[in-house]
Amino acid sequence: MNKSKLTPSRRGLPSIVFLVSLASAIAASISSAELGAGRSITSTAEGGSWDPSVLGVSWAEDFRSIAANEINVKTDSRLSIKAVGDGIADDAAAVAAAIRLASLSGGGTVYLPAGDYKIVTPSDPKRGNPLKVPSRIILRGNSAMASRIFVYDSSANLETDNIETWGGIDFRGSSLVGMTDLGIYAVNSSASPCAVIWNRDRTKVSKLFFNNLEIHLANCRPFWFQSIDDLLVQKSLFESAATRNGPVYIVNNANIIFRNNQVLYHFGRVQMQNNSHLLMQANRLIRDAQNKDMDGKTAIESGGVELSLGQDVKVLDNTIQTLNAPTDEHGDGEAITTQNSNIQDVLDAGSATKLTSNTLSDSNALWGDITVSRLRRYPEVVAIFSGNATGEWRHIKDVDPQTKTLSVDEAWNPVPAMGSLYSIFVWTLSDAIIQGNTLMDNPNGIVLWDGCRNCVVQDNTLINSRGILLRTVDQSLDLLLYPQGRREHQLALNNKILNNVVSNSSGLRPAFIALDAEAFAPDSYRGMGMMNVQIEGNTIQPYAANPSQSYDPRHNQISQEGFFPCFLFGPAPAKDPVTSVFRDIHFWNNTQSQAVTYAPGLLPYTTKTCVSSSAPARN
Repeated sequence: MNKSKLTPSRRGLPSIVFLVSLASAIAASISSAELGAGRSITSTAEGGSWDPSVLGVSWAEDFRSIAANEINVKTDSRLSIKAVGDGIADDAAAVAAAIRLASLSGGGTVYLPAGDYKIVTPSDPKRGNPLKVPSRIILRGNSAMASRIFVYDSSANLETDNIETWGGIDFRGSSLVGMTDLGIYAVNSSASPCAVIWNRDRTKVSKLFFNNLEIHLANCRPFWFQSIDDLLVQKSLFESAATRNGPVYIVNNANIIFRNNQVLYHFGRVQMQNNSHLLMQANRLIRDAQNKDMDGKTAIESGGVELSLGQDVKVLDNTIQTLNAPTDEHGDGEAITTQNSNIQDVLDAGSATKLTSNTLSDSNALWGDITVSRLRRYPEVVAIFSGNATGEWRHIKDVDPQTKTLSVDEAWNPVPAMGSLYSIFVWTLSDAIIQGNTLMDNPNGIVLWDGCRNCVVQDNTLINSRGILLRTVDQSLDLLLYPQGRREHQLALNNKILNNVVSNSSGLRPAFIALDAEAFAPDSYRGMGMMNVQIEGNTIQPYAANPSQSYDPRHNQISQEGFFPCFLFGPAPAKDPVTSVFRDIHFWNNTQSQAVTYAPGLLPYTTKTCVSSSAPARN
């Protein structure tokens, strides 16, 4: 890949600029006015205190007293060492002294007026030397373009995945902290990833904000924040040239707002995993894939945003675009996705041998110490997918490995019949709204790989990004990863796909909307895979020049265009009828701009025998 170029700045300091390929591609794709939309570059008032109400969140007033106590790193008379801000002198000690002064006085704002601030924060194989930001501190500049922090790490090659070795700007363990109106530039001459701005830690903290920033990560680690209750990231630019990781990693948080940001990168994803109460709105994600992909083993797994294990998630009015994607990329590159492949939770499926109002037993289960341990770590559920209680699910409270009995958090209603098929898993996404997004030229569009519960996919526009795929799977488990599980059976319950437009104007990738139940266990697919799904008001626009075109099946599981609401796929020799696998599927008022003649091999999958062609009855 082309590495970031270093060009002289107005003060002679190296200034990292966008990759030439990425910048030129973006310039050809969108106007500079569009790039600046949602991000303010207006300077804040010199000498006046900053007003936290600009954050626009209910907890902003908690920063009022912190903002009032402002310390100018260049001029404050209380400082024995002052910052120079010329881009040549190392200002790390001066900025750290201002932070200590603010912290000792009960909290305050460290103000960096216009200038270039070089801070040397080296990694070390035993203990790094980051700039630490404690609780009740705000770092503020004049503007992201005028006040620039250059984070130097000449020993990044010594950094390991152990966070104790990291440099950069470290927010671990800090609450009531934030940054506003600053530019942050990673300066790393090695090919090794380095930490730039982060709080990677399991310590629970609260109320962090990042506002009006420009964060240039070069080839360093992502903007990494976790274990936070109330996190705001807005009106900021993130730019990454990394090959081994993505640009943003916001995981294991609650009450997150990520809005009006621009994210420019090559590989990886914007990771928004395992968050509850997430609002991701009006962002622009642009990825230049450089004609590399995971399928060709020339890139790591990459795409737009990943929402895996999210609860109460809103993804609204974002634009997600991929530039220079390989035309045959198919295994990743999703603009919006979820998956259950990156955690070792409890997965199992079987047949109940005994049930009470609050328990389920299976004498054939393999549950033991590993199952007990993992149940404590993940929000596991047990769901019924056959019999009189099909579609019921409950959170698991406990497991008795001796009697092979699960206790659930709420009484069954009705109590499932003996012999009912059940599955244990974690919802990969629940209570989610994906609405009003524009997806362009992505190898895949909206792909919810391992089911979903109470998810609405509505009013999205997909252009040359394949389609919308809601998928579940029944398959055997890797016993090295799941030694006390027998099989995986994912479910999708109570979902809606409404008023989306999926178009193919390039002829490179088929446009479709599909409900896909995959039968990969070696014996059979039994029971329900999806239940209570509404598909209404959607439009498919096939490739006008050849709407019946068949796309290479090696790169396209769904190799033609259209609606596939009963797509039961896979090598299992015995499968229940589609009317058993797909229950209460309502499909109505959908349109396709051109008719498609289907190839004989795909024709059986175009069936709509599992659907009701009307809206569900109102309660």
